[in-house]
Amino acid sequence: MDIILDLDEANIRNFLKSVEAFGYQAALPISILDLVDEENPKKLKEEKGLIAFSFFSTIFNMITLDKLVDVPVDFEELLEK
Repeated sequence: MDIILDLDEANIRNFLKSVEAFGYQAALPISILDLVDEENPKKLKEEKGLIAFSFFSTIFNMITLDKLVDVPVDFEELLEK
């Protein structure tokens, strides 16, 4: 499941708390909070080819959550639709 989030720190912390409550764990060796800094997502995409920050479920075998790293549309614009 692909997820688009506003990348402010409070929002990411709430998202992280929610997915962890449902048994999800990050599949990457970095913190999703690293995406809060505007430059990090761009750097990770360019240097590592990162498209999504993935979480795997420790409960539901086949369901992964992907927080898209680089979304070409402004979050506020998507929210209005």
